[in-house]
Amino acid sequence: MTGRKIMEFSVSGAQQVELTAMTLDESERCLLTGLHDGTMKMWNYNTGECLITFPNPDQMEVTGIAHMNKVYYMTGWNKKITSFMFHKTKPMLLCYQWQTFHREDVLSMAKYQNQCLETSAYNSDIIIWNVNMLKPILNVNASKSPLPLPLKKTPLKSRRSRVSNKLFSKQSIHKRLKENMGNSRRRSWCSPMHQWRRWAVLSWRVGS
Repeated sequence: MTGRKIMEFSVSGAQQVELTAMTLDESERCLLTGLHDGTMKMWNYNTGECLITFPNPDQMEVTGIAHMNKVYYMTGWNKKITSFMFHKTKPMLLCYQWQTFHREDVLSMAKYQNQCLETSAYNSDIIIWNVNMLKPILNVNASKSPLPLPLKKTPLKSRRSRVSNKLFSKQSIHKRLKENMGNSRRRSWCSPMHQWRRWAVLSWRVGS
């Protein structure tokens, strides 16, 4: 490590939106970034090319990003976790918003041994989640009690979504990474967000 700058690129384009979260994916070949306006993207950090722009209907600040077991997790000021994963057989990105248990903005998120997620909120609540059940298993707050606290759901409901687009297939992303690995040229291509007009359940067939 020399501290010498190797690559520099903008993650917000011409809008100059504040960068609020950043991490590497499991393979450490891609960079995941979250912005103040709720935008989450995945980048080839060797070329500065945007590979995916993840849908986020809440458009609220992203404060935590994690990637484990081939699932992408995002959280922030919307007080909940949103997970993304690729469909096993179709070129489709599956999205799921978990049930909300935090009552204040989530400020950070961490993963533990590819089994759990931990989120901490503005009111000092720390919730540990089982990623297999998509449910919290423990809630602690040292300022309130030395013992675990009861978990209480908020009125917000979880939502599911399916997004199908040729740009988001695992094969196309891996192909783009292979083509651009070691290429130092900057590129500005990014998956178009204007295609997401609705949340609820989205299912587009490739070529339709």
